[in-house]
Amino acid sequence: MTARLTELIARYDSLDPDEQRAELIAEMRGLGGVEAARALVADENPEARRVGARVMELLADPGHTPLLARLVHDPEPQVAGAARRALHHQLRTPEWHGIVASMLEGSDPELRVCAAEWLAEGRL
Repeated sequence: MTARLTELIARYDSLDPDEQRAELIAEMRGLGGVEAARALVADENPEARRVGARVMELLADPGHTPLLARLVHDPEPQVAGAARRALHHQLRTPEWHGIVASMLEGSDPELRVCAAEWLAEGRL
């Protein structure tokens, strides 16, 4: 399944933003992408964690938020970056707001800036 999700992400990312991406998202969901992403972000392999975070970005789900909150601190920069992008695109639930607000107090200055910007967006 990881290989198929990786292939679908590559296809998705190769399309122009105006092109139809909905069928790729639907296929990712149909493959159990939400659940698969949760397993991938816990994998020892950094590439699997990166793919998991990217799937979480594309298939937003409230259950992703606490997992991404840990993954934004991944020692692999590509994984941490993917997790930050994914966290930014999650549903703005009270849990999301609490987690992101707590990042304002963290030791990572770049993440503090991101958190402040995300909270200032005022999106739902």
